[in-house]
Amino acid sequence: MTYYRHVRLLSRVRSADGCFAIDESKDPIRGDPVVQLTLTITLPEGDAHYSAVCPTAFGAFQRIRRQIEPLGWRLHCYGASLNVFPSRLYIDLSSGIRAYRMKMGIPAQLHDLVNIFDTGDDVILSTVAEQSAFYQSWLHSLHAAV
Repeated sequence: MTYYRHVRLLSRVRSADGCFAIDESKDPIRGDPVVQLTLTITLPEGDAHYSAVCPTAFGAFQRIRRQIEPLGWRLHCYGASLNVFPSRLYIDLSSGIRAYRMKMGIPAQLHDLVNIFDTGDDVILSTVAEQSAFYQSWLHSLHAAV
């Protein structure tokens, strides 16, 4: 099954449109779920293509982000927002397409769930490393709040 999600990309000097092609299938040998993401960035000088394969959409999404970050690009969507990260439960249930918006010291709740490809005014642009560090800080803040 293949489906598509449009996304906005930003750099310090320009913005661009992109489109993710999301293919979900099973490993032909082991039968494990596999997600292949392909990001096509549409630029005036020609399209650029980046792909990643991973068991989860969020994992593949992070791999693509690591490819485009050195080029100065940031994805303007919840999956790339500083304060958004999937729980293990939602990685299993939704292949990581849904994730929680987090607030320090406050456990995430159902109303905090967002689609990683959606966008909003509250998206905080970040790198994969910054997002992972925020997630670890958030986990520690939950233990400190007890």
